[in-house]
Amino acid sequence: MLQHTKNMTKILSVLLCALLLPFCTGAILVTAEAKETASVPIIMYHSVCNGKQNAYVIKPETLENDLVYLKEKGYTAVLTGDVVDWVEKGITLPEKPIMLTFDDGHYNFLSAVLPLIEKYDMKAVVSVVGEYTDLEEGQEKRSSNYSYLNRDEIRELTSHSRIEVQNHSYGLHSGAGALPRKNESYEVYKKRLLDDLAKCDALIRDCGGNPTVFTCPFGKYGGFTKRAVIEAGYKAMLICEEGTNRIEKGDTDSLFRLKRYIRPCGISSKSYFCKKGIE
Repeated sequence: MLQHTKNMTKILSVLLCALLLPFCTGAILVTAEAKETASVPIIMYHSVCNGKQNAYVIKPETLENDLVYLKEKGYTAVLTGDVVDWVEKGITLPEKPIMLTFDDGHYNFLSAVLPLIEKYDMKAVVSVVGEYTDLEEGQEKRSSNYSYLNRDEIRELTSHSRIEVQNHSYGLHSGAGALPRKNESYEVYKKRLLDDLAKCDALIRDCGGNPTVFTCPFGKYGGFTKRAVIEAGYKAMLICEEGTNRIEKGDTDSLFRLKRYIRPCGISSKSYFCKKGIE
């Protein structure tokens, strides 16, 4: 009688597992499917100093408050290389990734930003304008308010595992930026754009870097821009349209329209990030 009861218990257990299996499998599939898409907000900073504050200049304490907020909310800073590896190779991203980008190559990235990046265990992408860097060569007086990174300072950054140095053009950071000119053919535009980018790439490589990303000046781009950048072998393109990026594994096309939230002055870290849904 006891053996019969045990047998019935085993049979009932098997039947119960069989009934629940579709539901369990469904849960597993949903979890796996969810990991096929990553949500990656990107924040766009410019100058970080104690000079006059505006949409492109914030104080060091504002940046520090931002980093404290992000750490408290469980975000982990990633580089563009991490996102590209996730898309192309399936290499795991942290649960709550965020990218911190700094445009134009201001000198204060080295003097004010890097110490905070190290202090709060973060990572950052700095996109340099080659022309600005070359104009700094030989300048003895340097200011956190208006100077840009010179070649020696870029060399210091390219040796740092927390930092990526990327291409923000050599001489296109004015006027229409990298946009095609009126009635300009694709081939003419492509040569003009890529000649400029190659010059900035060469500068960064001379400083020990490996540029793989084009950061559009002023965020301006056209259909020709994306096409030329892809054909030139870049891995991604940063723009200035706002929104959180929803990126799927294998979707390399999505890497060439990476949206970013600009970080202005005059708003607390909590209010700013909550407005962007970064909580």
